[in-house]
Amino acid sequence: MATITTTTLLLEMFGDGGLDSLFLNKNVLDVGCNEGRVTCAISQHLGARHVKGVDIDPFLIRKAKEYKRKLYSRQKTGRDTQVRFFPLSSLDKHGLRPLLDAGDKVSIRPRLSTFPENTDFVAQDWLQTPLGDDEEGIYDVVLALSLTKWIHLNSFDAGLKSFFDKCLRALRPGGHFIVEPQPWPSYVTAVKKKCRALASNLDKLEMRPENGFGGWLLNNGWEEVFIAGGNEEGKGFDAREIRVYRKPLDVTALIDEISPCEFQNTICRVP
Repeated sequence: MATITTTTLLLEMFGDGGLDSLFLNKNVLDVGCNEGRVTCAISQHLGARHVKGVDIDPFLIRKAKEYKRKLYSRQKTGRDTQVRFFPLSSLDKHGLRPLLDAGDKVSIRPRLSTFPENTDFVAQDWLQTPLGDDEEGIYDVVLALSLTKWIHLNSFDAGLKSFFDKCLRALRPGGHFIVEPQPWPSYVTAVKKKCRALASNLDKLEMRPENGFGGWLLNNGWEEVFIAGGNEEGKGFDAREIRVYRKPLDVTALIDEISPCEFQNTICRVP
């Protein structure tokens, strides 16, 4: 359920500097992709090999596919690819380019690791869908942005732990988990203003999002890499942190270490 603010922060974090390799030529899963803005930003701007966005809401997946098609329609293709080359007015005048989904039987060209062929959206309750053998350990990056609160409120501590465990299994050794945990006050606001039916669930939660659930994650198979954002002077979304965890390497795997110290001042090295 990522926002435009989250999208901007991610592009600032990973689009320029020493951290761009986190997505470059990587397989990425965006859980709770909402309207696909972060998903498409990663696939179009950060050089991912393939990005899959999943969301429980079919309406949002339709919006995400529409958004991908709009981006593609504005993109100049060919050897000199340029993003947002054509103005928005051209979409009103000429309409949108045709776009085939990965599931379409007819294919006019082979799958490529460039936008939009490298981007797919699927309506799916990912938490409740068993992880198939073809999806176990295949992702280099898994994202969960502005999502943990809703899993927590609907599925309690057990459901959130199950989600974290599933993300761990979906990643290859050395893969990264990018999570934007909503703070506890936003839980209270959510049940008061948006989902009163979940108010009784709030009292049943023992886990807390302080430190990005870091205490539980670090004791259950994860390594913490770095923290970004968390503007103390900001409010709402601007005050949130994005935390990056890593699935430990096995003894045979090799990976280039990322050095957050070489990046912007917004990145804090975790001791």
